[in-house]
Amino acid sequence: MVAQTILNQLGGKHFALMTGSKNFVGSKDSLTFRVGRNPKGIQVVKVTLTPADMYDVQFIKARGVNVKVAAEIKEIFADDLKDAFFEGTGLYASLYA
Repeated sequence: MVAQTILNQLGGKHFALMTGSKNFVGSKDSLTFRVGRNPKGIQVVKVTLTPADMYDVQFIKARGVNVKVAAEIKEIFADDLKDAFFEGTGLYASLYA
């Protein structure tokens, strides 16, 4: 339920098409997915719902077995998810910025 809500807040299927995102995996409090080619070289994004009803977003670079959190944005509102995604990857989440 939380994962679907996060995806809807990002833009749903339009978000996936715009960003080349795929392999969406949800847990009880997060959504993790692979993102298409982007200027910042991010391969994986993880959005986690915090107990304060805000979001933490991790931008991850993965090369083989080496996994590194390249950037992290903490405690943002749902309205700021698209802006955070752009800041972390350089990709727009929708046609309407």
